[in-house]
Amino acid sequence: MLGGNIGFSDSKEKSNNDLKLNSVSLSPAVGIAVQQNTIVGLQISYGHSKNSLATSPQYETTIYGLEFFLRKYKSLGKGFYLFGQGGLFYNYYGYKQFYTPNESKQEQRYAGIDLYPGISYALTKRFQLEISLVNLFTLEYTKYKATDAGVVSNDRNGVDFNINASALSTVNIGFRVFLTK
Repeated sequence: MLGGNIGFSDSKEKSNNDLKLNSVSLSPAVGIAVQQNTIVGLQISYGHSKNSLATSPQYETTIYGLEFFLRKYKSLGKGFYLFGQGGLFYNYYGYKQFYTPNESKQEQRYAGIDLYPGISYALTKRFQLEISLVNLFTLEYTKYKATDAGVVSNDRNGVDFNINASALSTVNIGFRVFLTK
């Protein structure tokens, strides 16, 4: 199975600040069927965004991650499938804000498990469209550190448990390609 997500944006705003913002994200996934309707796989993620303002601080964010997942499908008939996916993940989030003459930084590392459901429709034997409710359930350990002008201003660890009651606001639309014999 091959799939994933890709995104990009580029915007410019003419005003007192002349804001320019661009971002890119990429998260390819690959999996292999280990049983009928059961896939194990790996997804990697990368994201980067940057702004530039004429009169304000500039900022830059970087995100990368790795997830091992298990996905199970249940046929609903006529090409429709219900699926559930669970995974073990590690993610890094870095944020830098530049202002004369200093720099502010935030770093967050988190590892945990996530579960979410979805529905897919097989357009062909090898190609499926899907809709999923990502981050429906998440349990993670987080380490956060912030520095301002090289001085640590915040350093904390924590455990987060989240059942996303507003899951409908985080609907993912995607596709999967199946390489079959």
